[in-house]
Amino acid sequence: MEIRPPPAHAASRAGVRSVLLVDNASVLPGLSRLIAGEAPRLRLAGATECPVQALGIAAAERPDVIVADVFRPGRDGVAALAQLLQAGRPVVVLTCSDDAESRALALGAGAYSLVSKLAPAGELLAAIDAAGL
Repeated sequence: MEIRPPPAHAASRAGVRSVLLVDNASVLPGLSRLIAGEAPRLRLAGATECPVQALGIAAAERPDVIVADVFRPGRDGVAALAQLLQAGRPVVVLTCSDDAESRALALGAGAYSLVSKLAPAGELLAAIDAAGL
């Protein structure tokens, strides 16, 4: 897992952090349970397979962090990440493609961090905490 330092303007705040999930339908239930298990510290702002739908949810819910698998078969991961970044929220990329090329692509395109789906759940939770504004 690689995490960028918080932006200089990011103010640390106590309370609940909301998380929007963007991933395959088969993965979303497990991710949703992970977030629910961290209540009241974390709150699920929404979950969807589609980056375009995620923008609508992000506009309505204003999540603190977006967790997304953008490197899915048949999709342009950099384009999907660019769509999600339009929401103006930090994006944590959660992916099976935890190789140097994917990491460089994600971070170079503006992702806050990249976490492997094979990593312990604590690494994803730490990335969410670090990315939350």
